Formats: sequence, C-alpha cells, structure tokens
Amino acid sequence: MFFVFFEAAQHADDTTPIILWLQGGPGCSSLFGMLYINGPCWVNEDDMSLRPNPGSWNRLFGMLFVEQPLGTGFSVPGDQGIPRTEVEVAADLYAGLNNWYRRYPHYQRRPLIVTGESYAGCHTSSVLWLPCPALQHPRDIGSEVDAPLFTLGGLAIGNGWTDAPTQQLVQGEVAWSMGLIDTEQRRQVDALSQQVVELLRSKAWTKARHLSDLANEIITNASASATLEDVRRNIGYDGTELVDRYLNQHAVRQHLGVSPPSMRWLSCSAEVDAVLGHDVGG
Repeated sequence: MFFVFFEAAQHADDTTPIILWLQGGPGCSSLFGMLYINGPCWVNEDDMSLRPNPGSWNRLFGMLFVEQPLGTGFSVPGDQGIPRTEVEVAADLYAGLNNWYRRYPHYQRRPLIVTGESYAGCHTSSVLWLPCPALQHPRDIGSEVDAPLFTLGGLAIGNGWTDAPTQQLVQGEVAWSMGLIDTEQRRQVDALSQQVVELLRSKAWTKARHLSDLANEIITNASASATLEDVRRNIGYDGTELVDRYLNQHAVRQHLGVSPPSMRWLSCSAEVDAVLGHDVGG
C-alpha cells in the first residue's frame, strides 16, 4: 500500500496529531488530495514545478496520505487483487496502518485523526469500525482483528457518502433548490432515486448504482455542470490533469520510489470503481 508522509512544519512532539487523508471514488488516490487540496504543495502548470500551499494542513499536523483501496494510484493489488467489498477495503487499510506504525513506532503515541471526503465517508468509518470491540461484525472478515497500534484522536468527514438511501432521496430536491434542474427534471430524478432505494433494500447493489449514476447524469446534463462536486466550476476538478501529469514524470516516480518505475498513475481508477461500484450502496 503506497503512502507519503509529511511531518508538521511548525512543530512536532508526542501530542501533535497525525492526519490520515483518504480520497473518495471508490478508486481515487489520496495523492490527488496531497497535490490539489490540503498537502504542502500545489503544481504549477507552466513548468510542472511545485509551489507552497498556503492552506496546507501539515503546517500544524503530520499528514499521512495512503493510496487505497489496493489498485488505486501506485498501490499494486498483487495476487489478492482489488478488494470487492468495503469490509475488505477496511481490512486492508487497517492492516496497512498497523504495518506503518510497526515500521515507525515513534509515531504510535501521537493521536491519529482519520479524515476523508466523498466516498471516503465509507472508508473513514469502516477502518475504525473493524477494531471496535463494542460492535458485532455482521459480515465475516476472515480472521481476527489485531489490536490497533495507533491512538485514535478523532474522525472528520467532508461532504461524505455515508448513508446511500437517505442521501439518494434528497438529490433531486437539492439540485432543484439550487436551480440546477427544473420541476419536470426533478420528478425524473426523484423517480429514479426511489427506484434506487427500493433496489438497495432488496440488495440489488449493482442495479442501484447504475440508476444512481443515471440520476446524476440528468442533473449534470440539465445544468451543464462541469462537476457536481462544485457547481461553481466551469471545468472539472483538476480539469487539466495537473496532478496526473506531475506524478507521471519519470523523475518524480523515481524520487518517490515507485515500483515498477514505469507504472502510470491515475487520479481515479476506473478498474477499482468497476469492482467496488456495487458496494457504494451497501
């Protein structure tokens, strides 16, 4: 599991939190967030150099960016392949975190704050659900869960996908109230959303994901939005693929220790999304 860590720039001791940042998707890389959202640097388009991010979170905190699920970014899935459920995703990430703290034991005393956005609303809660002794596991994870080697300091989710039925049912209302769709288009979205919820209740996950995507397409096409993640934009998030272009430079991959060094980096993996797409509603 590929990771990048930045120590807090201003001060670090045993009380300085370490923030784990997880991207959504499923299949989008945390390194995208590192170079586009809250990491120490942003990419300059003119010469692919880096400039300081004035809002970087690592001014005050250690920042750990982990590429997961396996198959995302530079994280090679290996023989076990891409995980097929959120439980498997969480088990891999939890094992990866424990391995990281085992490798760097001097960080174990510092509080870990698990954060993420969008579909990472599932990742953040799932990875903390695994070791919780107060919960009964409704699905078999295949083995006993080792005790965490980290000290949990908190959980933060931004625009998170956490409750598929509830969030799906308000998509039409939200888009309509923002003026993105008209009344007839809202009826179409609401009808699709109701079908999505019925499919989720019958555990027809793949069909539910398909209809959910159709509802989003209606909103996107009707509003001519470049991205529903931020309707103020006239191009998508990183529409010029700055992060992809930067990380696919040979010198950068070599400096990061990517293996194999010729591996191509994608901000979001369509393959991971295809494998895990059914689990979005689960």
